[in-house]
Amino acid sequence: MEAESLALWHVERYGSTIEWTGYDFIARRCRQVCPPQQEPGERIEPYLVSFDQFLVEVERPDFRNRTLAARVFRMRHTPGAIDEFRALLFANGG
Repeated sequence: MEAESLALWHVERYGSTIEWTGYDFIARRCRQVCPPQQEPGERIEPYLVSFDQFLVEVERPDFRNRTLAARVFRMRHTPGAIDEFRALLFANGG
C-alpha cells in the first residue's frame, strides 16, 4: 500500500518494568501498488467497508484489535467524537 499522507492519531505509553511507546497513524488516500505478500500460514483477506460498517465491525466479538475497539466504544459515548474521527480519516476530501 502507498499513502498520500499520514496523520498521527494517538500516542500511548506502555509498560511497568519495560517501557515503550505505541504510535497510531491514519493513512489517507491509500492505493494498492502490489498484491499483499503474506507470511507462511497467514490467511488475511482485505476488504473494503464504509465508515458506518467499520463502526459495526469494531463491535464484533471476533474483532482482534481490542485497543481500537475500546477507543471507538469511548468515541461512541462522547458527544461529537465520532464526527471528529470521521473528519480526521477523511480530511481534505479523501
